[in-house]
Amino acid sequence: MSPSYSSLDAVSSAVYSTLNVASLLALAPGGVGDAIEQTTGFPCVLYVAQEKSVGGLGTRPGTGRTMQVDLRVHVFSNYQGLYEAQQVMSKVVELLTTTLSVAGYTAVPYPFHDDTIPLGNEVVAGVVVRELVSNWRLFVSEVVA
Repeated sequence: MSPSYSSLDAVSSAVYSTLNVASLLALAPGGVGDAIEQTTGFPCVLYVAQEKSVGGLGTRPGTGRTMQVDLRVHVFSNYQGLYEAQQVMSKVVELLTTTLSVAGYTAVPYPFHDDTIPLGNEVVAGVVVRELVSNWRLFVSEVVA
């Protein structure tokens, strides 16, 4: 296996496949993704990941280094209150707290859910929406051949 310089692609694929399922899409018909289209429906789910190396001094790609991935999941709803966004976020939490399989990496079995915060009213694709954000941490280590 060739060294990986970033875990973000593999983590993003794992998050997408975990969240892009019928049970969540029934609650969030606007879809799940790492971008929001101008023509999206609501509610919808957006995820954003960033990483940092926590493997120690001198680790480099291909040596089994460990990365901390900080994941933020946003739920946008055009329902007047937060009830709809809370239902969607509840399903997101349920799905992400199962085993998350990240190709090419060993991982803690599931991400740590740090918190969920309401951000109030936002404008997305020209529509006033309510936003909830949950923050997660996931630790992954490269699989070295």
